[in-house]
Amino acid sequence: MRDKSRQSDLDTAARLLVAEYSRWLRLSGSAFLVIALAVERSWAGQPLFVGVVAVMATCFRAFQFALGKYAYVSLAPVVALAGSLLMGPSITLLGVAVGTLFSDTILHRKTYTAAWSNAAREVVGLVPAYGIYAAVMSVSHVRSVLTLEAIPALSAFVLAYYVFYRFLFYFTLLARGKLTTDEQLFILRYEVVIFGVNMVAVAMVVLTIARLPLTTWPFMAAFSGFAAFMAKRILEEAIQAEQLTKIHAMESVITSNMSLQASLARLEGLAHRILDWRDYRIYETVGDEFVLLYRGTHGVAPGREIPAALEDLRSRVGADHSAVVIRDTSRDPRAIHVPATIQSLMVEPLWFGEEFLGTLELDHHKRRQFGRREVALVRACGRRIATAMHIARLREPLVDTVDSIGVQVRSLRTAAEALKNTAANMAESTRDISEALTGERTGQTAPEHYCRCY
Repeated sequence: MRDKSRQSDLDTAARLLVAEYSRWLRLSGSAFLVIALAVERSWAGQPLFVGVVAVMATCFRAFQFALGKYAYVSLAPVVALAGSLLMGPSITLLGVAVGTLFSDTILHRKTYTAAWSNAAREVVGLVPAYGIYAAVMSVSHVRSVLTLEAIPALSAFVLAYYVFYRFLFYFTLLARGKLTTDEQLFILRYEVVIFGVNMVAVAMVVLTIARLPLTTWPFMAAFSGFAAFMAKRILEEAIQAEQLTKIHAMESVITSNMSLQASLARLEGLAHRILDWRDYRIYETVGDEFVLLYRGTHGVAPGREIPAALEDLRSRVGADHSAVVIRDTSRDPRAIHVPATIQSLMVEPLWFGEEFLGTLELDHHKRRQFGRREVALVRACGRRIATAMHIARLREPLVDTVDSIGVQVRSLRTAAEALKNTAANMAESTRDISEALTGERTGQTAPEHYCRCY
């Protein structure tokens, strides 16, 4: 009881710390931006450059690489680093802030507070890093970026930016203890990979704009876009392959000697490390009806009332043999009766061969939570759940037989004990009779208990 109380106090303290950190981040980011715009006013005469940076920041933030549930990486640092080197800090800061706000609120459908926090993080990460870069350039008496003498300043700029920027991003996750050791190592590997990709992209952008003629820019842009697309697909496939290995760990749960409820609870715990949901439900088909077999204990709102409107979607999944994925319930006619608290929904059919066993349902209070990667992971989880359910159904006759045999064995044991008691009583009676007969032959009086009996 004391451990639970202490854990609750720690969780409360972590939530308060995260709330204060977010508030500090928004205020400090806004202050840094205002000071930077007031000190360096080149942005006022270059609105076109500010617009270009904002558009590029929006495009680069639109494509993100999810590293599990809580973390993601993107190519957005390319805009911040290259823009600062080519156009100066004030233009870049204003453009990145505007692009981040627009991308998060319009494209990613985040709240204004979350978008403000993300934009502030971009500003707070870039300002001190550029200050270090300017200081090293001043001490080294270097004027041009494209010289060998500028390498120390550029290295300090890049490393400082990544340290500040990623620390601000992961601080809340580390404070709340959301990442396990394996997840930290997994994220670190891909942070290093993305760091290398971003550095190559920054070098290409800076060299193209600074050294190559304007006529070559479209060709370089086309080549860079194709390279970025291929790198994105390769990284997404690699990340998904590593996450699928975590799902393969579910095989040991399926084949273990556990009850079905215990297996489903364990499978949910493993799935919750790589997927996010508001509610998690497993339904089993019993005749023509769907019966709730298991409801998850993880998530934002476990235990809330299940919408009755999902019954039609379950029937449709069974009839169409395909999953129902609704990324925005407010715009999908299939979810017209779904409550507004559910913004994303996925219903995955559970098939084992040709046998339809039920459905796996996940919903979320945010829009667009079930993309291509999430659908693939849910489908892989569904196959393991269907296997566990099928094995449980195969075990049921065996369990019934074992239980019946156990009942018969207990009955036989009871009968054997009764026979044993009867035989003991008969042996005692026989002994008493023998003693009585022996007494008569010797002229002695029969024992009192013999007289009482006869």
